[in-house]
Amino acid sequence: MLLMKIKVWLADSKKTLFEARKHILFSVLIFAFGIVVGYLYLGNSEYLREGLAGLFKSFSNKTYFQFTLKIFIHNLIVAYLSMRLGLLFGILPALSAFGSGVSVGWLFANAGSAKWYKLVLLLSPHGIFEIPAMML
Repeated sequence: MLLMKIKVWLADSKKTLFEARKHILFSVLIFAFGIVVGYLYLGNSEYLREGLAGLFKSFSNKTYFQFTLKIFIHNLIVAYLSMRLGLLFGILPALSAFGSGVSVGWLFANAGSAKWYKLVLLLSPHGIFEIPAMML
C-alpha cells in the first residue's frame, strides 16, 4: 500500500516537473545571469561591498553549523515571501533569484585568498536544497 502511494507520488512529481520545465529553466537562467552580473560587473562595486559586508559581518564568529543554520533561516524567510508575493506576476521571485545569483557571483569575485573549494563547501548546503527549492 505504502509502496503504491510512493510510486504514484513519484509519477505525479515527475509529471509536474516536466510540465514546469520551461519555468524552472527560466528561473535557473535568471539566477545564472545574476551570478555573471555579480562576478563581472559588481565585483568591484563599493556600494555592494558595503551592503554585503554588513550582512556578512552578522555571520562572523559563527561555527559552520551556526553559519549554515542562519543562512538557511534567512533564505527560508526570503523563499516564503517570494512564494507568497509571487502572485504579483512573479516579479519578487525573479528579483530574489537574481539577487541570490548576484550575491554568489560577488562572493566569488571578492573571495581574495580564499580557496574556491572552501566557498563551494560553504555554499553547498544552499545549492543542494534551498536554491533548487526556490526554482521550483
